Amino acid sequence: LPGKPDPAVFNEAMKLLKAESQKTVVFEDTIRGVRAGKASGAHVIAVPDERWSHGDFSEADLVADTLLDPRIVSYLGL
Repeated sequence: LPGKPDPAVFNEAMKLLKAESQKTVVFEDTIRGVRAGKASGAHVIAVPDERWSHGDFSEADLVADTLLDPRIVSYLGL
């Protein structure tokens, strides 16, 4: 499969899982991953790692500080 930002890896995963893109949430730590997730039609939560994730993550549906960020639970409606 081609690499990110091509959405192929996400499309293949959703196909194998029989998941609908509009009901799928992708967690990503890079801009290329965010772009791939959005191109697949999934919702994307970015959790940038300050060691290597630099740039504009505004394409993500939510940019969280950590995986423990309470906004994730709110976004998911849990």
